[in-house]
Amino acid sequence: MIKIGNQAVLSGEYRSFGEEQLVSVELAASKLSPVRIGGFDYEIEVVTKDDEGNPEKAFLVAQEMASEEVAAVIGSTFDGTTKVSIHVYEEYGIPVISPYAQKTEISKMG
Repeated sequence: MIKIGNQAVLSGEYRSFGEEQLVSVELAASKLSPVRIGGFDYEIEVVTKDDEGNPEKAFLVAQEMASEEVAAVIGSTFDGTTKVSIHVYEEYGIPVISPYAQKTEISKMG
């Protein structure tokens, strides 16, 4: 089993962004799973967590994802939440792809 984290804003005013992200991640996982690596088939499990679009919550969600030993993370949804989360993921060597964050300083991190 390969766990892929999906950190998104899934509640509040901007939840539609996170909902789009969730549908996309789950669709990709269903199309790719199982994935063959080194002659072995692995199912992909999506671990989704709501960071509420809040930087403080995003930091805690990133710590939870790391403790669940995800292989990679899609998210967070916004610049502010991605910026605080990326430090946690970097500490644990977890690759991150953000579908919405766009500030140049974020792409230079890690």
